[in-house]
Amino acid sequence: MLPSLGARTPSKPLTKPVQISYAPSKSGSGGGSLTFNLPPHLITALKQQAPPSTKSAKSKAASASAAAKAARAAREDTSLDDTIANDDVVLPRRQPAAANRKHVSEVFAWATAYQYDFNALIRSGRLPPGWKWVERDEVIYVPSWPHHQQPDSSSAPQTAQPSASTSSAPTGEVFIFRSGSYITWNLSLSQSQRFLRQVIQGRDLQHVVELGRYTEMGDETMECLVDPSETTRIRDGLIVLGKSPVEADQDAQSSVSDAEPSSSSSSSSSPSSTAPPPTTSIDEEWTPLRAKLAFSQGLATSARLSVQEQTLSHFLASVSAIPHQLETTGRVPLTRAQVIRQMGTLLRLRQKANLDRDNFYDEPELYWDNAPMEDHFRGICAELDISSRFETFNDKLDHCENLLGVVRALLTESTTHRMEVIIIALIAFEAGIALLSHGWIPEWVVDAWRGVEELLGWSDADAAAAAMAIEQRGNEEKVNLAAAS
Repeated sequence: MLPSLGARTPSKPLTKPVQISYAPSKSGSGGGSLTFNLPPHLITALKQQAPPSTKSAKSKAASASAAAKAARAAREDTSLDDTIANDDVVLPRRQPAAANRKHVSEVFAWATAYQYDFNALIRSGRLPPGWKWVERDEVIYVPSWPHHQQPDSSSAPQTAQPSASTSSAPTGEVFIFRSGSYITWNLSLSQSQRFLRQVIQGRDLQHVVELGRYTEMGDETMECLVDPSETTRIRDGLIVLGKSPVEADQDAQSSVSDAEPSSSSSSSSSPSSTAPPPTTSIDEEWTPLRAKLAFSQGLATSARLSVQEQTLSHFLASVSAIPHQLETTGRVPLTRAQVIRQMGTLLRLRQKANLDRDNFYDEPELYWDNAPMEDHFRGICAELDISSRFETFNDKLDHCENLLGVVRALLTESTTHRMEVIIIALIAFEAGIALLSHGWIPEWVVDAWRGVEELLGWSDADAAAAAMAIEQRGNEEKVNLAAAS
């Protein structure tokens, strides 16, 4: 069977394009078409030699070509529709993630007193409803503040939509620590300070909550991001609240196991490997609330440390002029009582920082048996440089103690020198009395004394009276010595 011929008839052409199509082989491959430019007389000869079945072959080829073009166009339309559909599906899933990342709240920590009296705080009735104890009655957790009261059903009609003031007002969480600090989550700066005035301090003087109120409050601030796709941790100075660390590790292990070759998948299909891993006690002990508690504990520690740093800075300013005064005057500018008071201040600062119950050296006991919370606490402490700040704090205390030690040594040395002079004067006076009483004064001393009398204008009567007094004193000493012997 000859190939199909097809050509267009232009006006007086020299050559005409001819497309020759050939069928594929029996194996189903190798089909195609060729195009030749042939002279008109050759095309006429080929048409005359073609069998009658050429027309049917040409129609079949044309129909197959049309079907192929239609299928290709359908595939292009389908792929375009799928792309548009996929874009319509993906975009709504990405928008919430972007919105979550843009919404960053602030966390404020305040240290206002040496300690809070929780009993007085509870009796005052200033705590909002819904508060509860956390971790061995050491922390009070307020899940929602400010508390917006709903209108009474008897005085106002109920509506399906909440009021604008109630729905738009933001609420946050508050952790109150017995160590004299509190932390607010998702509250503005003004709201965080208002919590101190309304709840902790209040206007009721009968219930004093702050024991040992600081003259200058300590503060610390960080930003918080809630992202369920991330692992709960500290990242680039940001608190990220998301999945449990154990859950994140399990997801990582599952992704690694999915990436393994199929040869290992057959071995993992055994009953021992297909069983889900048991839930550990650590995973049970991790909750978002406890994660916030661990981060709050670190922020509270930093705020309390800032109070001690401020106190030490004021102390350093008060004693910074001592070296210059010693250099210029050569005298100690402080009295012994002042030095003792300064030493007492240093000992108090060191005791609060190193030996108190809520010191900066030991980790809280509630994190000893909870590895995730301990990791969160250590992570935020590392982010806030608490270890290095505490080390610098102790170094400054050592420097102040050395300075006051030098001042105290100088005071002791000056006192010792003064005592030595007094003792020498007393010994000299006693020796003179002994010489006068025994008459062991040389003649040249007597002559010198008379010259002094004449120079000073002393009369003989005064000299005689002085001599008689000395002689009388000598006689009394002789009587005393005789009585003693």
